[in-house]
Formats: sequence, C-alpha cells, structure tokens
Amino acid sequence: VEGYMKYFSEYSASLGGSSEDLLLKLKKETEQINAELTQKQKCIILLDLLVIMLADNVISPEEETMLRVISTGFKIEDNEVSALRIFVTARTAADIGHEQIL
Repeated sequence: VEGYMKYFSEYSASLGGSSEDLLLKLKKETEQINAELTQKQKCIILLDLLVIMLADNVISPEEETMLRVISTGFKIEDNEVSALRIFVTARTAADIGHEQIL
C-alpha cells in the first residue's frame, strides 16, 4: 500500500493538462491498480487519501470529484466511503457510532 501511495503522489505531481484529462488518467490508473489490490488495501489507500484531503478540515469540490473517481475505480461502495469519511472526521469515539465501523 505504501508503494501505491508513493506512486500516486509522484504520478499526480507529474500530471499536466485540463482537469478532465487528469480525471480520465486517474480513472484509468485506479482501474488498473484495482486488479492488483485486495479490497482492504484499496480501503486503506482511500482512507489515507481522505486524511490528506482533510488536512485543512475541508474537502474541496475538486477533491470530492477525485474521491468519487478513485472509489469508483476501486469499486468501493458509497456506504463504505461514507464509513471511512465518518471515521476520519470523528473527534470522539461516540462520533464513530456507525454500524460498519468496528
């Protein structure tokens, strides 16, 4: 997973072009990576990306679009993304009162 996070970071730094082009490239890459990882590994990558996106306590519309493209490419259901988002934004254990989080 660490290798993929590094790859993603280097890959995104090297990208240029319009936002539509970037999203198409991102979609292609996540679909390719999807076949190489387990579902748990993909969730960990998405969790790490959420932490990075929320570093400023806000997910911008662009970050939201990226999150949607990545989760779709990884075949992660919306309810799983929602559970990860709740986990990352929780301030207390009570905030995590979600049925899909242990």
